[in-house]
Amino acid sequence: MRFQPGLPNVTHRSPWLPPRDPLRCGTALAESRSQTRRRQRTLEPTLHDSTPQRLLLPALISILFAALLGCESLEPLDDGTPRNPSLAVTEGEDYTLPAHVTPEPYSGYCNHPAPDTRNTGTVLSDWWVGWDELQPSRGFYNWGLVDQRLAQAAAEGKRLNIHLLSITWGGGSPQHGITVDPRVPAWLMDKYELGESDLINLGWLFDLLVIPGWQAEIQAEFRSLITAFAARGFPAHDNLGGMTIHGISASRGEEFWLTQDVLAMLEQHHGFSSESLHDWISNRFQVFADAFGDHAYKLAWVGRVGAWPGNGAYEEVARDLVIESQALGFGNRNGGIENFHQCLNEPELGWDVDETGHLVVDEIVPVIADVRYFGDENEEYGPDWTWRFGPTTGDAHRYRFSMLRALQMRLRFLVTSDEAEGLNPALSRYAGLSFGKSIEISPDAWAYLKESKVYTGVTPAGVIRNFERWLVQRDHPGGVTVPCERVDRRFNAGSIGNTMDGAYWDFTARRSDVAGGNPYMYFHLDDRFVTTGPVQVKVEVRDTGRASWRLEYTDAAGGVLTSESYTGLGDGEVRTVTFTLTDAAFVNGLSYGADFRIACDWPGDVVVRWVRVVRGV
Repeated sequence: MRFQPGLPNVTHRSPWLPPRDPLRCGTALAESRSQTRRRQRTLEPTLHDSTPQRLLLPALISILFAALLGCESLEPLDDGTPRNPSLAVTEGEDYTLPAHVTPEPYSGYCNHPAPDTRNTGTVLSDWWVGWDELQPSRGFYNWGLVDQRLAQAAAEGKRLNIHLLSITWGGGSPQHGITVDPRVPAWLMDKYELGESDLINLGWLFDLLVIPGWQAEIQAEFRSLITAFAARGFPAHDNLGGMTIHGISASRGEEFWLTQDVLAMLEQHHGFSSESLHDWISNRFQVFADAFGDHAYKLAWVGRVGAWPGNGAYEEVARDLVIESQALGFGNRNGGIENFHQCLNEPELGWDVDETGHLVVDEIVPVIADVRYFGDENEEYGPDWTWRFGPTTGDAHRYRFSMLRALQMRLRFLVTSDEAEGLNPALSRYAGLSFGKSIEISPDAWAYLKESKVYTGVTPAGVIRNFERWLVQRDHPGGVTVPCERVDRRFNAGSIGNTMDGAYWDFTARRSDVAGGNPYMYFHLDDRFVTTGPVQVKVEVRDTGRASWRLEYTDAAGGVLTSESYTGLGDGEVRTVTFTLTDAAFVNGLSYGADFRIACDWPGDVVVRWVRVVRGV
């Protein structure tokens, strides 16, 4: 796909084909007709035959649209039949992939309810364990517990994913029925005389109490633990699928974020600073790197930059640590993709948003380019989470957007739950087959058409437009789309500015605007997504009107081809229209360098949600 300057591709930038010069329209159209006369009927016969005068008005309107919208006509083919008669309609959403597609070996779900390697390559079983459990007394390690959990995971057809907590001493939230147990060995507290004055309350929801893990003597003891873990051979164990490197946060998982108030308190009373934070975590990185060696790809740092907004030097530390962790061969793990507008601007992890509000991905960053643990969580659904996300009636919308965002982010692993996967089993299976795939081997490329207001300060446009994976939809003259199908929600989805208009709803589709002179929707396929043989283009629509629409694309010779038309039923149902194309060549052959477009006729407009290009069919 070729792009206009200022509108980035998913992973790289290159110029768009310029719009056609209106002064050369007549010449260009004549040349195009000469080249494709056998494929596409020209306008001349319509204007010069003996057709009754009452039939000339539609032809004149068609000519006017062709002149205004890049000089490409909307006429049918010479013989009056569709170029490609293969069209199928599926009720509802369509997540089908070719039967030969298999999951990537090192990819999949954590805590998947049932081990099914047909739909996910590696099923991970999360195990949250405390330092106190692995080393109940100084000099004694309970490695039998690790052996037991590895064997249990293997018996279930899974691999173990370890979360080692090491600084939490307690806390909880009575309001939410949550109690946090100590994870620090009692012997460590006694040996270094850690008392109440040394415990730090991190506030937020859970009032977590933590020890100052950055102190040199505590770091030395932790280093001994991980060195002994490695000496036992666990990093190379086939059934160890991953291990998370934790930091410090007010959340129960010892992630990596703190509020400004807590930072001020730590600096004033506990000798804390951005330098001590960096040294502590950087030293911890080296301990794990030495222990895991060639198996460092199993390690996942829980930090990201966006968790420290406006915290000056601490934000820079967070950025440095993300870079350092990847340089050591680690992956990354975040939490909370249920808020699907988080992590918009994390270039160190490959995620960014352009000036028009479109999400872009840099696939060169190590966590995407290499086979490493790269994941997030999409598990908080059902009655237990209404306090955070509102009524469960919104769960299905949130689950679908979160899953598509995970794939847009190029994630390899995703924590899940029974409640989550049960919301949309077909989507869950589809994602399991898609995790970790690169553009060279992915069976499909897609664009989900949406629009949402955000107030994070990372997008000048003030909106997020579309979730896209190697296929992008962009507006051009004659193809300016309108966001539609609003869905309200009770949470802000990661947008800062809870009380601002628009923070609590999403447009879940885009429509054409035929009345406004915009009958087209333009799509650009990444040039690296090579298609040979038949392909399918699947267009998911909300059938709100009786509009007739079709695909327009090019063949290898550059001729513009037209698919069979689909006419909506107007009943408001969701349907997926599948076009099987045997003669398509996606070579940027349409106006603005587009590879194909949806063309809509009167009456009304087509409402499009999700468009997929599937190869290998």
